[in-house]
Amino acid sequence: MNAIFSARQLGLLYGLIGVLIFSATLPATRIAVLVFDPWFVTFGRALLAGAAASIVLALLRKPPPWRHWRLVLSVGVLVAVGFPGFMGLAMLSVPAVHGGVVLGILPLATAIFAAILGGERPSPLFWFWGVAGTALVVIFAVRDGAFGLVSGDFWLFLAALSAACGYVFLARLTRIM
Repeated sequence: MNAIFSARQLGLLYGLIGVLIFSATLPATRIAVLVFDPWFVTFGRALLAGAAASIVLALLRKPPPWRHWRLVLSVGVLVAVGFPGFMGLAMLSVPAVHGGVVLGILPLATAIFAAILGGERPSPLFWFWGVAGTALVVIFAVRDGAFGLVSGDFWLFLAALSAACGYVFLARLTRIM
């Protein structure tokens, strides 16, 4: 595939595929929790992801990252259990579209955690546009009085916090591995 695409194009293609897959997360979870318990869906996803990662590590003959077990465990709890678990609980009481709008706070939440936990120092202009973008998401959510707080919003907020913190830990893990 590298002969067809430049490294930059391949990176963009992988990014596009990742965005498309992530965009299906809420609708797929909403459908799944109509049939299965949210925690069954969460741990089923984690089991499948863990099995796939184990196969890749075995095929590439890479040892498990035992030295960094605390960080790996933190990422797993936050990203593989917390985010999908809280999202699954939210999907019991809110539609996927509503969840998608509320999770629009995730980029700003990630930037906040990166500043607090990761030592990142984005420019004031970055913060301005981050807050402006999040404000647009909130305005979209509350326009026409269509937004009412329900228990699902609490779970979505926890899902966003879990993912944001987990992404910062994952970035740290990526740097050291």
